[in-house]
Amino acid sequence: MPEVELIANGQRMTINAAPRLTVMVPQSCIRVDVPAYTEINSRNTIEFMEKMSDRKWVWISSGPLFRALFNEIFENARIDLPRTVAELMKLDYAVIHVAGMIVMCFEAMVERHENVYLRDPENYLHPAQARTIVPVLMKIQALAGETADAPAAR
Repeated sequence: MPEVELIANGQRMTINAAPRLTVMVPQSCIRVDVPAYTEINSRNTIEFMEKMSDRKWVWISSGPLFRALFNEIFENARIDLPRTVAELMKLDYAVIHVAGMIVMCFEAMVERHENVYLRDPENYLHPAQARTIVPVLMKIQALAGETADAPAAR
């Protein structure tokens, strides 16, 4: 595993981190920043979805890949995805956060070929849904071209 520089409570350190996708849930009161990675967190996922165009949302939310990953997290909730961003923004933060997390991961890893750092991906989620995050993130990583043995070509 490659070493990645991070800053924890203002102090620089290095850790071994997975290339392309790192999920970190630091202890409370410890602020961790990973400057070399694109950070995805519950604040920027909601802001990202708020700014998304309806045209883009319809294209993404009607696709089988997005629906499969989204439904894996909310398998028992039976959520009907709304047709517009305005309707999406009226739903629970968990729904908005998960939608944003899936889209932002794909955009960073596939379109921009950037490493991703997920800060507290379980925010807003019920424990039953939080348990499904890692398998979904592993699928996103695999779809972006990552394997356990070899990082994706850049």
